[in-house]
Amino acid sequence: MDGYFQRDTPELPPSVGWFVEGHWYANSAAKFWCGILCELAAAYPDAGSVALEACVVGPLTSDLLDPRASLQRMFDSAESQDIERELEDLVKELELLGPPGSVTYRICAHDGQLVEEGLLPEVDAEVLAHLAVWLPEWAGIHQAEWNDRDLKAEFTADRPDQPEAGRVSFTLHHCALHEGLYRCLVTLSLEH
Repeated sequence: MDGYFQRDTPELPPSVGWFVEGHWYANSAAKFWCGILCELAAAYPDAGSVALEACVVGPLTSDLLDPRASLQRMFDSAESQDIERELEDLVKELELLGPPGSVTYRICAHDGQLVEEGLLPEVDAEVLAHLAVWLPEWAGIHQAEWNDRDLKAEFTADRPDQPEAGRVSFTLHHCALHEGLYRCLVTLSLEH
C-alpha cells in the first residue's frame, strides 16, 4: 500500500475518522491525522515522534477549520468589486508566488535519533494549515493561543478499529517569519 512515508506499510483499512472527546469527526483532517498515526504504528514501531513542517501564509485562524465558509465570505465580499479585475490580480499573485510549498517530515525514535525524513507529497503547505488547526481545536485550546508560541496539548481519540481510546499529544509551533509567511511545525508524540 502506498502510504505517507517511505517504508512499505501493511495493508491498512481506510481511515474513516475518529471520536474526539466523544464527538465523531469524519472530515479530511480526522482521516489524515488518524491515517498518519495508524501508518506510523504499523510501519515504524521504533518511532517516538513525527514532525511535519512548512512555510504557510498567514496566522492560524478558525476560518481554516471550514474552508468552504471562508471561501463563501470571500465571494460575498467580492460581490461589489470587479470580479475580472480580482481574477487578474489573483493570477498575477500566483505567477509571482508559484504553487504552495512542500511539507517536510521527520520521524524520530524515542531517543531522538532520526529514523527517516522526506517530503510528504500528498499534502502541500496550504493544506497543512487547514489540517493543523484541528489539533488545537480538538484539544479545546482557544484560537488566541494558536500562534506565535509553542503550544503543547493533547486530546483523547477513539478509532473504530481500536478497542481502547488513545491520547494524541502534539506540539504546534506557528510563528511569523516575514511578509505574511509563518513557519508551521506540528510534532506528534507517539506511544506504542
